[in-house]
Amino acid sequence: MTVESALDHIRKNEELLLQPHVRNSEKLLSELIADEFVELGSSGRIYNKSDVIKSLSTQRNFEWSIENFRAWHIEQKIILATYTLSLKHESGGSPKKSIRSSLWKLFGEEWKIIFHQGTSILNK
Repeated sequence: MTVESALDHIRKNEELLLQPHVRNSEKLLSELIADEFVELGSSGRIYNKSDVIKSLSTQRNFEWSIENFRAWHIEQKIILATYTLSLKHESGGSPKKSIRSSLWKLFGEEWKIIFHQGTSILNK
């Protein structure tokens, strides 16, 4: 896999993690999330793989868009992705935005997320 195709693959994986059919499937989430996964939530809470899988299965579906996606090959088997995520409110209000960062690691032939952090952007 070339560097460019790996970076494209990571964007597709980030988008997959936002899809309802993936978020509601323990099997699909387990394929994308590494066992040593850690997430630093905007609440300050730290989540592991099982916490995230349980949490995602209970969340409602939402409309989203990824903006300003960037990815860097940090090491041969590590990619850093950053982007802004906009979640649209069901009520039609202003979208809720957050800045996201993820680390992806290559395990054999599969890229898995090992770290994620989301920081809310306050509306002014």
